[in-house]
Amino acid sequence: MSTINLSKEQQNQIFSIISAVLHIGRIEIEGVDNSIISENGLKVIDIVSNLLCVDKDHLVKGITTTKRTIRQETTYSPLTPEQAKAARDSLAMSLYEGLFNFLVFSVNKSLKQKNDNPKKIEKLATIS
Repeated sequence: MSTINLSKEQQNQIFSIISAVLHIGRIEIEGVDNSIISENGLKVIDIVSNLLCVDKDHLVKGITTTKRTIRQETTYSPLTPEQAKAARDSLAMSLYEGLFNFLVFSVNKSLKQKNDNPKKIEKLATIS
């Protein structure tokens, strides 16, 4: 990743996002009418919130509720377990998509900058 000029901090952030995406799929959701994160799921929530540097309560709320704003009044409604699972999976897919787009942008930027130096392009080509 240093070949495409990503700093160590950026590399660590990339690994954190990848790890979070993998862990998100392990969040267990229970309930009949309203979704509830299982005890094991809450342990995974702790891991994911640390990896993404987000508040765990906000993460739980984002997965298990929907936000509605009508005339400047905001209310939160509980999701069914099926809807919460879809929200959980959507979160993982969105993170993955954002990371993928960032990596493609970074590779393209690196190739554009190194266009005048064929040895650098050859090095990038051999990595992939």
